Amino acid sequence: MRIALRLAAVTAALGVLTACDDVLLGYDGSFTGNCDRDPPLTYDNYGKAYLGKWCTGCHSSLVRENQRSGAPLDVNFDTYQDIMAQVKEIDETAVQTDYMPPGGGASEAESDALGEWLRCQVYTDAQNQEGGT
Repeated sequence: MRIALRLAAVTAALGVLTACDDVLLGYDGSFTGNCDRDPPLTYDNYGKAYLGKWCTGCHSSLVRENQRSGAPLDVNFDTYQDIMAQVKEIDETAVQTDYMPPGGGASEAESDALGEWLRCQVYTDAQNQEGGT
């Protein structure tokens, strides 16, 4: 259902999509906004709280292996650097699909905001870091 709704939103917003800066290396999601939120979503005002609520209970280097609910030991979201390094995987599992968090949890609005933050800040910052700027 979530994917069907997102597909409908993408189709309805085709004009917006062609007018905005959606061509980011690695980004192939269904985000339909223009990154014009004021103030924009950032790690400090959105990402850190979202990750704390939905992700770092399992995806943190501070969580013991037997308490990670199967989360791989090398997939941790302790820092913004960690997020940038895994932005595509986060997008694919928590925004484009509802694979994460397991058992659901995040509302569609929260997932949409996560997608906005990833697209408008994290992908760009990761690109800039890779490019040495």
